[in-house]
Amino acid sequence: MRKLSALLAVGGLLAFASADAQLVHHYNLTDGTDSVGGANGTLSGNATFGGGMLTTSGNDNTSYLSLPASVGTGITGDFSIQIYTSTTNAGTSYSTLFSFATAQNNFLLFNANRPTQVPNQTSANFQQVGGTIPTEQNFGAGSALLTDGAEHDLLLTYISLTGAVSIYNNGTLAASGNIGAGFNFSLAAAGPFNGINGHAPFTGDNTYAGSTDDFRIYSQALNSTQARALDIAGPNASNLAIAAIVPEPSTWLAMVVGLGSLLGLQRFRRTLV
Repeated sequence: MRKLSALLAVGGLLAFASADAQLVHHYNLTDGTDSVGGANGTLSGNATFGGGMLTTSGNDNTSYLSLPASVGTGITGDFSIQIYTSTTNAGTSYSTLFSFATAQNNFLLFNANRPTQVPNQTSANFQQVGGTIPTEQNFGAGSALLTDGAEHDLLLTYISLTGAVSIYNNGTLAASGNIGAGFNFSLAAAGPFNGINGHAPFTGDNTYAGSTDDFRIYSQALNSTQARALDIAGPNASNLAIAAIVPEPSTWLAMVVGLGSLLGLQRFRRTLV
């Protein structure tokens, strides 16, 4: 019975490892450092760091924290992107909270204000010419308006196999729908238009007018339980605290290896008795 329990424990850990999400980039935004992936950002225009936040004015399209193309490396399936941000003025039309794009027909944009497609809603916008989403798909969350001056924890999730998209606002599901399967984040992020608080590929998509406190990218689609737990943990939670909510598979693999070694040692000891 003890052997069966041990095998069940190992199997459970292996299943847990394969099912859970992984934090691959984390910007606390006291500066441009990526404390997980090493894809450090560079300030552009009037973007500044201060008070542990990235702040931009929203009056142009040249101010943002520019991120390198390496941000997208390896993320070809499910993903989640989380941003903690606040403002009393979302900025001009099509103001961009974050952008990942190679061109005007290959992008993932997250807008605080996109009045033509999704008026009065924070929105995610997808297109990938040559892929499975050849025309722009806009997905809005009306409950995540960013003009109240309060900090919002916004979490975007995408499931590649089904095309399911969700936006969580402060740990609560604000909207869910489908934009089409097969969007490849790695292809979108491999280009020159990667940025926080701006840097969209369209001239009219201006810098966000506000402050961003924390920015994270995960290589899996987080679930509602994880979204709530991350919101409780708050902005600038440590990588260790985040890993407790969205464990990295390598962490659990190490536990499995350790457990296997322990079981082997126990068997070895029994042979000596």
